[in-house]
Amino acid sequence: PTEKYWYIQADGGLSINHGDLANYDGWIFDDFNHYKMIALQNWNAHLGVGYQFGKVVGLNLKGGYGLLSGHKHQQALVLNGNADQTLWNLGLDKTNYIEGNLNLTFNLFNIFNYNPRRVINLVPHIGIGGIYYQAGDVNQLDADDEVATTLARAKEDRGLSYTVPAGMEITFNLAPKFDIFLDYTYIFTGTDDLDQVAKIAADEEFRIINDKDMYSQLNLGLRYKFNDPCDIEK
Repeated sequence: PTEKYWYIQADGGLSINHGDLANYDGWIFDDFNHYKMIALQNWNAHLGVGYQFGKVVGLNLKGGYGLLSGHKHQQALVLNGNADQTLWNLGLDKTNYIEGNLNLTFNLFNIFNYNPRRVINLVPHIGIGGIYYQAGDVNQLDADDEVATTLARAKEDRGLSYTVPAGMEITFNLAPKFDIFLDYTYIFTGTDDLDQVAKIAADEEFRIINDKDMYSQLNLGLRYKFNDPCDIEK
């Protein structure tokens, strides 16, 4: 028989800023290497419920909360809504967000060989959702990367945008009813206002690049399955 079941899960870990105020130099964890205290402020956590339809396909609904901070150097920037002044070397302090998303999951290993007790599974997922966010302070940084001036205070009102999360989960089957999982998810958003700034293509052109702000999450989680292991083991 094919196992079908409901489950609940919780996860948490590191949020990784991919917006205008993220100072990558070749790979996505550059901010973590150089600005550990800032990067460690960027955490997130979720609760979720889901259903496994059979061997391969599942569906889950997740909601959570997180924070984003970051620095940006050697890039011309403008504050959103104020394109009169070119700015350099800025920092973002704690944009907070509430998010929810509905995700389709696919167990890759079960496509070829179904085994409900396999120890390790690879589970890619893609979904649609929303983010309800409050953009944090934007600060001018001094030569020591300390806050020199606050250029824009955290917004009093929250913004709302759609999201498209996509990622991969590595699942470890601890017991018939328990999984632990490591998940990396990249979240595409429909807004450029998570950090209150936009990039300029070149000073002489002064062409504003309205790239959408993105972020990702590297999380560790626990899942409890409301299945009946005895049916499978028979």
